[in-house]
Amino acid sequence: MQTDDEQLHRACVDIIKEKTSAGLELLQKDDWKFLYESEDVEVYQRPVTGSPLVMFRGKQVMNNVKWIDFLNLYEDMRMETLAKVDPDVIEISCPKKFSELFYFYHTVVRAPVVTDREFLLVRDVVDDGDAHMIVGASVPAELTDSWCPKKKGTVRGLVNHMFWHCLQQGDDLVVNYLLHGDPCGWIPAWLYNRFSSDQAMNPNRYRTELCKLN
Repeated sequence: MQTDDEQLHRACVDIIKEKTSAGLELLQKDDWKFLYESEDVEVYQRPVTGSPLVMFRGKQVMNNVKWIDFLNLYEDMRMETLAKVDPDVIEISCPKKFSELFYFYHTVVRAPVVTDREFLLVRDVVDDGDAHMIVGASVPAELTDSWCPKKKGTVRGLVNHMFWHCLQQGDDLVVNYLLHGDPCGWIPAWLYNRFSSDQAMNPNRYRTELCKLN
């Protein structure tokens, strides 16, 4: 009989496999609607079956960038964010680390006008030849309550897809970032859809920092 720890690990492995396959399939869809281009990032959206919340995609070609440099910066910025974050605004903990790049973590986001949101997420790095992916998604509550019981006064949100696809093409890195989540609660879909498109600009955050290092 599996322990709770083993069940959580197995579930997280399965989630990463499922979301990796889904992310690769989503990139091939032909129903992405182009919204705008800003700072060399092409921003798209597409509908999601059964959800009023749309999925966003940011695509950017990073010249003279290697995957390993991108990944190292991604991890450095994550750790820097953890060190600087105001616990009164965002609370992040990593209750289970399965390996250096594969872990389950808990985030609480506080805002003055809406109920606090909490997210239980798994994240891993997947390599496939010249394609490299950073994959994240929510973990079902029934598998995590023994580690992270729901905090009183919060709404548990969902991250259905957090998918970075980085393809090395010579000296350049072609980066696609997909995001689809659901803050749950009373937040209107139109409000979420309007403001969440900004998240598709995330690739440029990393390109800007990489340019500083070169």
